[in-house]
Amino acid sequence: MSEKFYTDNNGNFLGTFAGGAVPPAKAIEVPTAPAHAAYQWNGTTWVEDAAKPMREWQKQIAETDQTMPRYAEDIIDAMDAPSRARIVQVTLDKYNAKKALRASKPGA
Repeated sequence: MSEKFYTDNNGNFLGTFAGGAVPPAKAIEVPTAPAHAAYQWNGTTWVEDAAKPMREWQKQIAETDQTMPRYAEDIIDAMDAPSRARIVQVTLDKYNAKKALRASKPGA
């Protein structure tokens, strides 16, 4: 008896189907079952928590909002070079760190 493994379109494991059992409509066949039912299929392999990198990035961005809010970033972005040069270095360091963090957004 051949077993087949299926996920939904979000990578959530739906189950193992064998013996003529029919998976739900739009189920996606994957090559193996996960080691744990909570794992998600990322298109290549099973991962413990596919959304974790984005949640961690969002937490870091929220933490930096305390000292460099988005509106301050926008103001600095709009400044010309001579105006930006007059900003206190500690503020520029926070700005540059936040821009680097934004550039590291998972999936970007």
